[in-house]
Amino acid sequence: MKKLASHPLHNQKFRQDILWNIASLTFMGSCGIVLNFVIARFYNPAALGSFNQVFAIYIVASQFSVVGIHLSALKHIAQYQTDCQTYREVLFAALVLAGFISGSMAFVLWHSRHVIGNLLASPDVSWGLQYASPALFFFSINKVLLFGLLNGLSHMRAYAVYQALRYISLMGTLIVVAIFKLSGNNLPIILLIAELIVFVSFIPVFWKEIRIPSLPVLLCWLKIHAGFGFRACISNMLSELNSRVDVLCLGFFTNDYLVGIYSLAAVLVEGFYHLPIVLRNIYNPQLVHLSQQPEHELAQFITLNRRWIYAAMAFIGVTAIALYPIGMRLVISQQDLKQSWTIFAVLMLGLIGSSGYIPFSQIFLQAGRPGLHSIMISLLVLANLIGNILFIPLWGAIGAAYATSLSFLLLIALLKLFSKAALHITI
Repeated sequence: MKKLASHPLHNQKFRQDILWNIASLTFMGSCGIVLNFVIARFYNPAALGSFNQVFAIYIVASQFSVVGIHLSALKHIAQYQTDCQTYREVLFAALVLAGFISGSMAFVLWHSRHVIGNLLASPDVSWGLQYASPALFFFSINKVLLFGLLNGLSHMRAYAVYQALRYISLMGTLIVVAIFKLSGNNLPIILLIAELIVFVSFIPVFWKEIRIPSLPVLLCWLKIHAGFGFRACISNMLSELNSRVDVLCLGFFTNDYLVGIYSLAAVLVEGFYHLPIVLRNIYNPQLVHLSQQPEHELAQFITLNRRWIYAAMAFIGVTAIALYPIGMRLVISQQDLKQSWTIFAVLMLGLIGSSGYIPFSQIFLQAGRPGLHSIMISLLVLANLIGNILFIPLWGAIGAAYATSLSFLLLIALLKLFSKAALHITI
């Protein structure tokens, strides 16, 4: 285990993995912005609105279609990566279970499309869901392959490429759709085609990694994936909710204008938040192995890496705070700039304060304790919600920033407390 204990920045593969994944992250973020711009430019606001409603439903439904199976695949494939027969059986069982659940979810969504369209008073949403529904199946299979196979085996450059491929496919399909002048209600077809492209490109990769186990072994792994996945699923959904609590509460207590000012700062902070998330994806397979070693090795690994992460994020964060008003002068008025800058600074300081621990925030998942991870995330969401409810009436948008920033810092306390109690380590 000495290799894991050495300084990560001295490891060429580690440095390359970070660069590839940050480049992929930057590309995906840019594509997300351009995607909306292209739809608005070549279609109309109504088409953009119906597409984003379909996309929002698709994202929510995807949480139920994969139900944490990808996290179980990641944990167990990383655990057995030196045993080809076992990890290939793990992968096969995960794909079977994900395929069954996502296929069922796709069936339900497809047959619910008219009901959803009527509730939203949008025939275009109903029409678009006929494309989004089958996309759920391929999305879930692709997610298991991304997290389980590539992330679990630490193939992080391939992971970055396939993540970017989804957005390349989305953009390429959108351009073709625009060239052929398909009507706006057909735009969600890009979701289906993009997932199909990613799936087909995965076939040469995962075909040789498939091993069909005996029925008793298959049933055993299906049970393990279902138990682990469903327990981890709660935390996965709550994590998505936690990133939206501030905006939802602000919208409830204030007005669209203040939400807009806040969102400009929050979206940028969310982009910086994904930098330690890149590290989390890289570290997760290593945490699986270290959780099975003597406790001091896991604690040493976290401490060693935490120091340089704090230093890097402090430099990036402080620089971003200093440069924020220069860039935002082009977007918002001078009158709103001061408030937006304050919101950004408060959120960024909270992120900097917790940045050394965010890469290890899934330590309990990798140690085989998904229930404990869900409890931790539940407490974070509850604290964030209470903070926003208390602070927004007092201080408005700044109050939302205070509450969210404090929830960042609460992560440290919960990780320390639960690690000491459950894993017997001090981090």
